[in-house]
Amino acid sequence: MTRQEFIIDTLKPYLLDSSLCAVKNGQCKYRTGDGRMCAVGKHIKEYQDRFDNDHFLLDQLLAVPDVLTPEAAAQNLHGYQWGSIQAVHDRIGLEDLSKIVAVEINRVERLCEVDLTELKELLK
Repeated sequence: MTRQEFIIDTLKPYLLDSSLCAVKNGQCKYRTGDGRMCAVGKHIKEYQDRFDNDHFLLDQLLAVPDVLTPEAAAQNLHGYQWGSIQAVHDRIGLEDLSKIVAVEINRVERLCEVDLTELKELLK
């Protein structure tokens, strides 16, 4: 799977249905009790309760050895790239403002060097 395909597969479901975003009490979570997962959370191999702590930051999660699924790990994404992908999820789940989501998608394109026109088309 290419990096472009991976990112589209990760984000497209949220653009099609924002209720899939892992948002609880106005905050994005890696996973919620009802099974919703954020952009990063859906790629965690073995979820641990400690990830639920509001202070468990993305960089801390990515520092856990072997935390990502093989498919996600194969993308060799840096923390800042994961952060930009996660920001798209967060904007969709918390704000649902297509202009802001479009800005975040443009940022992912630039940082990850991929074409995400397919995702931007869903905002129209």
